[in-house]
Amino acid sequence: MAWYRGPGNELSALNILSIQSQVVYGHVGNSAAQFILQRLGHEVWAVPTTLFSSHLAKPSWTGKLVPQADIAALLDGLADLGVLDRVDAVMTGYLGESGNVAVIADLIDRLHRQRPHLIYACDPVMGDNGKLYVTPALADAIAAKLVGRADILLPNQFELQRLSGIGPVCWTARCRTRSRLWRRQRPASGRPVANGQTSRPLAPATVSRPCCWGIICASAICRNH
Repeated sequence: MAWYRGPGNELSALNILSIQSQVVYGHVGNSAAQFILQRLGHEVWAVPTTLFSSHLAKPSWTGKLVPQADIAALLDGLADLGVLDRVDAVMTGYLGESGNVAVIADLIDRLHRQRPHLIYACDPVMGDNGKLYVTPALADAIAAKLVGRADILLPNQFELQRLSGIGPVCWTARCRTRSRLWRRQRPASGRPVANGQTSRPLAPATVSRPCCWGIICASAICRNH
């Protein structure tokens, strides 16, 4: 997501709506992504799904999940300002609770209707090291409602295994796993399926080739610090 070529092949920065966790100490979620994207020249509108003192892997932490109603209210506030009409990309990460998935899925659908070339990058934060660290309900909701809507998917190895049903053991197997997930989430042609409908085409120069769906195995760089 460095720079974007729009429908007229113009080169410009992005207005990015980033919906993910926020911490006071450390660099995770929006506390990592916002600064990096701003340094690349993008405008970032950060919506927090958590307000924690630190990453939950630390010996102790305080804070809370941001309630679903508050997240919806923040998004409604952006809509009232009219700025959602200028969103070029949406990023989601750790979502906290399963109810937030429906809010985001509805948002993505509404934005796609208004801005057909909008990019949705989904980090399906569910777990790592062979186990979930979110509720099964949240993991299932992400798989059912967000993965198919994404233009760019950023799973770690555990999440890729869970979403595809394959346990990769080598690089070749990982490639097969991504291919299987790709086939599962999209029809023979067109974009990933959302609610049984093929979603909109990409702008011609947004990706390296037309109708490309990106699955990138994410590292733990922005998750564990």
